[in-house]
Amino acid sequence: MSDSPSQHAAKMRVAAIIPCFRVKRFIVSVLEGIGDDVDKIYVVDDCCPEGTADHVEANYSDPRLTIIRHEQNKGVGGAVMSGYQQALADDIEIMVKIDGDGQMDASLIPDLIRPITNLDADYVKGNRFSSIYDVRSMPPIRLFRERGAQLHDQDFKRLLADFRPDERVHRA
Repeated sequence: MSDSPSQHAAKMRVAAIIPCFRVKRFIVSVLEGIGDDVDKIYVVDDCCPEGTADHVEANYSDPRLTIIRHEQNKGVGGAVMSGYQQALADDIEIMVKIDGDGQMDASLIPDLIRPITNLDADYVKGNRFSSIYDVRSMPPIRLFRERGAQLHDQDFKRLLADFRPDERVHRA
């Protein structure tokens, strides 16, 4: 007998992946905000000059926590990829990337993963611009970068809308 969607969803393991570079003053509060719906927490210290990994070890204890240390800075993308690789090695099925600076409210994780656990989606992306409070709390340079990325995504979606349904775009 095969698993029903709800039986499969109940088995899904969730991880929070937190790339860290110059977030020492925020990271413990970010970690404290992660609820019980997360099975593993990966803090990726991307060769942070503040010693984020050491700070976490000294100030936060949780059996779900794994610290990954980079000997040289790989950038946020490299840090996220290190977290993804470890999560996959640990048989994690749902990976949630959280910023180490507190810009994302970790209490929203259940809402973000629900479409995946309900088997309605394979990928979910939050939108920082859906709430005026979130926009007002963002540093101006980050707001500018995020808005630019959002406009780029909209242009890409329009581009894809011009293709027939049987055409696909892949990136290896």
